Amino acid sequence: MIKFYLILLISSFFIPSLNCKKSVLDLNDQELEQVVGDYQWMVIYFHSKSSSKSIESLPVFEEVASFLNSSRVGFGMIDASDSQKLRTKYRLLGFPTIKIYKEGEQYDTYFGKRTSKDILQYIRGLIMPFLIQINSAQQAQMFSTSHKLSVIIHKPDCDDLYIEELKNIKDEEEMNEIKIGIVKNKEISEELHVKEFPLVEFYRDFSNKTLFLKSDNIDDLKSFIFKYRNPPYEELTLSNTKKYFSSSKPLSIIFLDFFSKDELLDSIEAISTEFEGEILFTWIEGPELQTFADKYGVFSFPSLVLLDRKNPSNFHRLDNENGKISYERLKDFFSKFLENKLSFSIKSEPIPKNQDSNIIKKVVYSNWDDIIMKPDHDVFLMIYSELCQECKEVSIQFEELAKKLSKTKKLTFAKIDGFKNNLKFDYALSQYPTMVLFTAKNKPKYIVYEGEKTSKSMAEFLKKNVSSKIKIKRNKEL
Repeated sequence: MIKFYLILLISSFFIPSLNCKKSVLDLNDQELEQVVGDYQWMVIYFHSKSSSKSIESLPVFEEVASFLNSSRVGFGMIDASDSQKLRTKYRLLGFPTIKIYKEGEQYDTYFGKRTSKDILQYIRGLIMPFLIQINSAQQAQMFSTSHKLSVIIHKPDCDDLYIEELKNIKDEEEMNEIKIGIVKNKEISEELHVKEFPLVEFYRDFSNKTLFLKSDNIDDLKSFIFKYRNPPYEELTLSNTKKYFSSSKPLSIIFLDFFSKDELLDSIEAISTEFEGEILFTWIEGPELQTFADKYGVFSFPSLVLLDRKNPSNFHRLDNENGKISYERLKDFFSKFLENKLSFSIKSEPIPKNQDSNIIKKVVYSNWDDIIMKPDHDVFLMIYSELCQECKEVSIQFEELAKKLSKTKKLTFAKIDGFKNNLKFDYALSQYPTMVLFTAKNKPKYIVYEGEKTSKSMAEFLKKNVSSKIKIKRNKEL
């Protein structure tokens, strides 16, 4: 059951319906398109009658809807049991799937736990204001426990300029999932046992420990939140992968097996406390483990990979010794990393044999300099992965372009599997495929291609940026 204080806080923003059945609209595809624009936010529960998880989770969804349903937020459900068309249209990979719509357009998909608390917290995080003024001690107490990450700023001299400064940082990385409450009234702060000003309180749902900052400087606030906003360690799952891989902090991934799990997690808990704020600690097991393990050349478990955030294709690896990784080895490993005393683990496919006749050169880490850094040559590089479906489609366009421009002197087309090789340049790869141009005049600098992935668009890009005149076969200029 959702706690009473949670209900009180929500009621200050919404007038909830207490009839669960009326709170969730039973829709079909056409009805969804008609009603989704009637709400600022619309939450849709795609389910299947043959899915036991759908049946189990529906009462939870109805409970959440009973608290949040309002003129601003609508809830609906669609039975997609027998419709491949619906599965394709809405990209449903399984049941149940919860999708969020904002002002008629799909906004997000929920991947978290299917509990009323977690779903409610997630939706509330989307729709609640980033910044509110707290007007009572009771409201402050409710606010501190009702969000994933809550910040209360006690500042009696708070003015409009400071409020605007806070609003301006809403979309920055440090502020993701953060909710801020401002206490201007000194008497309210004193009722909460605050005696020195300014004071920032940081509440995190994964910890009972409240953190304090005796500064109201915006940069200090951002640094403070950024350092302590993540759990000391957490399982890497589909719902949080984006959060961890988009962070600029060093990311540690522990690959667990059944036999090592309990002992190693105890060590990681101790280590993560020691290095809290410096390194993100995650662990992984189950079906997703092998895909990540292949990416980083992990062949036995347990193992540990530490990613370089400037270039995620570069990483440090710590392998097990006789099936174990001791606390002492972990501490030494992370200490050396922070002291810049670790060498990267190099991942490279074998160097291909003679490629002189190849229209597209295959690049691996070990022949990078020979091809990419070749003097007086412009090199257009495609970074791909064999696991990427779009890469296969773009490869056709890339090869077509390479054939058309094969008469252009000193222009090289090349491909590298970013999943199987380190990238030997300073670029934070975020997606496959990615095309990068290394021009003859500006190496090692590069230009990332951001246009349409068609041969025509890529040709126009090259025409503007390469050193030589681009020519197609039959010596006709593009």
